Amino acid sequence: MDDDYLREALRADAQLAGEPEPDLYERVRLHRQRSDRRRLSALAAGLAALLVAVAVPVSLTAVQRSDESGQVANPSGIEGFLGLPTRGSLTDDTDFLEGVRHLPWGGPPDGEPPVQSRHVVFASDVYGQRWALVAGTLDDGTVTATWFFGPEGADADELAAGTAISAVTPEMPLTAVHADNPGLALVVVTAPGDVVEISRRVEIDSTGSISRTYEPLDTVDGIAITSIDAISGGIGVSVQVTRDGRRLFRGEPTIQSGGVSGPPCPATCGFEPPALDSIDFDDPRGMAALVPDPNWIASGFASLAAPIARPINDLAPALLFAGSVPATPGWEATAIVVAITLPSGATAVNFTVIESQIDQDGAILSVAGAMYVQPAGLVDIAGLALRVPSPNRGPASAATPRSLMILAPAPYTGARPLGLRDAQAGPNIALDDGVAVIPDLGSTIQFELMTPSGDTVRTVIGDGEVSWYADNGPGYTD
Repeated sequence: MDDDYLREALRADAQLAGEPEPDLYERVRLHRQRSDRRRLSALAAGLAALLVAVAVPVSLTAVQRSDESGQVANPSGIEGFLGLPTRGSLTDDTDFLEGVRHLPWGGPPDGEPPVQSRHVVFASDVYGQRWALVAGTLDDGTVTATWFFGPEGADADELAAGTAISAVTPEMPLTAVHADNPGLALVVVTAPGDVVEISRRVEIDSTGSISRTYEPLDTVDGIAITSIDAISGGIGVSVQVTRDGRRLFRGEPTIQSGGVSGPPCPATCGFEPPALDSIDFDDPRGMAALVPDPNWIASGFASLAAPIARPINDLAPALLFAGSVPATPGWEATAIVVAITLPSGATAVNFTVIESQIDQDGAILSVAGAMYVQPAGLVDIAGLALRVPSPNRGPASAATPRSLMILAPAPYTGARPLGLRDAQAGPNIALDDGVAVIPDLGSTIQFELMTPSGDTVRTVIGDGEVSWYADNGPGYTD
């Protein structure tokens, strides 16, 4: 039989077979998935029978062999849910997955894991983007992971690395929000069977009490994907993951922008605050022009409005103070105090201090902040007495003078510092347009504000950061 005869025979057979069905590939792929599921179901049933019969605990590593030949689907040796066969819509694209394994990680501080130790945990197109999560083992045995992002349908070499997550364990669900994602997706990767819940905003009642309500997210093989909203330049989301009734995680998802995550900050990382001229805020003392950068004021409003997922202009925003305050020697400090009225009537206050210094490399900024919640109506009656936040720069911070700021309602022109048992703790303080910035009085616990006619009201000194304002949670928990 010569080659020409063979080609003609094959061509005739093809003509007799006719055109292939248009969805043949999809039908074959689905049939394979069903077969895989049947094999996994049989394996799960066998494991269940083993557990019932001999009560031997089986870890996640026991189900990391995915085919009948017993070959390990993940040769990296990573244990726990990170070592399970790749999950997501791109699990069958072996060329893409292999390309992702070889991508550079963007120079993480701990170094990149060797390629042979890496495993693609998750790969999928997510709301108009292509995402991948890769885990690997460093030379010292530490498991680390990083996210990759690119356009929908992108090849592996079109993906950009996010920030590496160091020291990952089987007890650590991984979360990500990519601020540049068209659908603003939230992805949670954890073990199959874990319960994933989301709270989309913080709730604060009229007394200032802070809480959250969580609702379950649908998961497939331990993957939860949902779309969230960014309002007022940030998100109010908290994620909770439990396994067998034990909470593994409650916290803000990791927010990444432009492929790389920003520095830790609540609610607003990776998002631009609204322009200040778009915010209809009250400025009773006419101080907005004293701030070098209008975005500093806008960011203060965003930090209060984003966690409750409400537009800033719906919250009666007010600039209570802007101007210079005592700073670390060699630095200049600008203080900004903004407030919003919450839907419940309570008042939320953000107090930010930005210290700046000019050196041969340009401007250096150091920021400190505190948040407070006051019951409904209290600020309008008694004003605020707050300790001025001080940026923490190690030993240099010890030289920063501690200050108090008094912000009184308009009728009050003076303040009397009071200590224990209402003993006067210093001379009376004159208020200029209801404002005074004075050295910290130490033992003083409250001020008695006074009007020229002798009316008085007391205000307690706010002390310390209300770090739980957004109530995201502590992160990884026992």
